[in-house]
Amino acid sequence: MASCAVAEAVRDTHLSSKEDVYAVNAEYADGVYADYYFNGHEEIKLIYKCSGPTDCDTLARSHRYVVNHALGTTKCKDMKDALLDCIVLARMLASAIMSGNSLADWDLYDINGEYFTRIASGFDRQDIVHGFDGMENIALCPAIKRQRSAADCERPLDLAIEYGAHGVHLGQEDIQTADLESIIKSEMKLGLSTHCYHELARACFFRPSYIALGPVFHTTSKDMRFKPQGLQLLRQWVQCSGLPVVGIGGIDASNIGSVVGLGVSGVAVISAVTGAEDPEAAVLGLQRAFGDQ
Repeated sequence: MASCAVAEAVRDTHLSSKEDVYAVNAEYADGVYADYYFNGHEEIKLIYKCSGPTDCDTLARSHRYVVNHALGTTKCKDMKDALLDCIVLARMLASAIMSGNSLADWDLYDINGEYFTRIASGFDRQDIVHGFDGMENIALCPAIKRQRSAADCERPLDLAIEYGAHGVHLGQEDIQTADLESIIKSEMKLGLSTHCYHELARACFFRPSYIALGPVFHTTSKDMRFKPQGLQLLRQWVQCSGLPVVGIGGIDASNIGSVVGLGVSGVAVISAVTGAEDPEAAVLGLQRAFGDQ
């Protein structure tokens, strides 16, 4: 439950200062803390485990360190994404320091999942306890062929439920307004897209069946506001998310082995199949490559 007094103080402080406001230790229950962050556009609740309350100096030092050491290596093309990533990473680093680690021990690409932070949009947002069933084997299936109206295209989740789909994959914008109760009742699996740290933190809040990270490599299938993530970041997602991870973006027969070798639970491809002279043979080749790892 949100701390109403702290939430109001955060809003009032932003209103008077016109600056971003961060309230540490805003909530605590059963070993889980929550901080409040307000940038004037969105109320963000950062949920995490920590050995004790975090002092403001530790958090401030952590944020300065992250900005100085991580901002230059960001995969985000939009600075708003990069700065919010710094908030998430600083919270994780502060938790590590509170547990006895030092700044010198911190490695951006070797973050302990124990300190990973989850993000909820809204100070009043209740934590999701149970989440969704884990990912099972997923295969290519033929699409349902029928005439679809423009209205249908605006309600893909409704169609997935109506036709008894095994699962549904949603983007970051979609999940904020999706009817989660309907997905849970339908017993569908839920997959969520992620492209940076704050999106991973948002996805983990919902405890989905799996998360996707992309683009792992350069891709022409979609115009992205993120640079290729690379294998280091994909490995980190596997290590710290605590969820099945699917790699997507630029994956083909030449590099699928390096992706699967990181411990991902699956890969998603488009051009590797649609651009092949023999799509069926391409699928079989990718399946063999995945199974050989």
